[in-house]
Amino acid sequence: MMVLSLQFVNRPEDVAEYYSKVDMSLFDLANCRECVNRLIIKTDADLELGKYSEVVRVLDSTRIQIANRRLDENLLIALIHMGDTARSAELLQEIRISNESDWKTTGLRAAQAYLMMDNRESAVAILAQVGPALDKEEHVRKGKVSFLLEDYSAAATHYQRALEGDSTNYELKAEYAISLFRSGKQSEAVQLIQTLESDREPYQYGEVDYTYAQFYAGVGDVELAFAYLKKSIAAGYFYLRFTYGNDLLFKPLKGDPRFEEILTYWH
Repeated sequence: MMVLSLQFVNRPEDVAEYYSKVDMSLFDLANCRECVNRLIIKTDADLELGKYSEVVRVLDSTRIQIANRRLDENLLIALIHMGDTARSAELLQEIRISNESDWKTTGLRAAQAYLMMDNRESAVAILAQVGPALDKEEHVRKGKVSFLLEDYSAAATHYQRALEGDSTNYELKAEYAISLFRSGKQSEAVQLIQTLESDREPYQYGEVDYTYAQFYAGVGDVELAFAYLKKSIAAGYFYLRFTYGNDLLFKPLKGDPRFEEILTYWH
């Protein structure tokens, strides 16, 4: 019910009631995978509701028992929204010491959170640390760093290399096509995004249409972006931590009544 409320219907306000049905103090959190998943959904919902202090309260009391990148990301994003820059930097450093790969991923998530808040200076500061730490062949992360820094030519180069080994990674394909478009290769971008039609398969639940929407939002075609967003949610694409209202590519669409209709489609 927690997952259905949050990810299928987008009613984060309902999650707390279901979460409270189980007494978490009865479990050994370090050896309870279901408990970790419950905490992830609970704190995802609290982030959606802007209950940042609640996220910090819950995760501060469980971090000693549970080492989990997703939970650390949620704690970090809550601290960022609360404006606790000192604690945010401290947490990022802790993550880097314990797991360099997790730190790279979490750093990119933090940078996106800052960009969603229009705090480009803080985002760039994090990207300036993550970028030089990436290995030569980490093309997915290198592409993301370049994309967030708006170096679209470099992003396109890295995404091209990344897609050679993962041609159905739709998030990469959308940002690759946007990078081509924004670096002056509009015809190549359109040709690339049109290859999505051959990727359509049963049970994708709107993934292809969501990717179209990302591309059109990224190149400024608002009407087509909304048309494909409507198709994607009607086909069952999920409300996740970095989709729809949390997707940086759709930030320019927020505030439009049509976007609110997408967020409440299944209410």
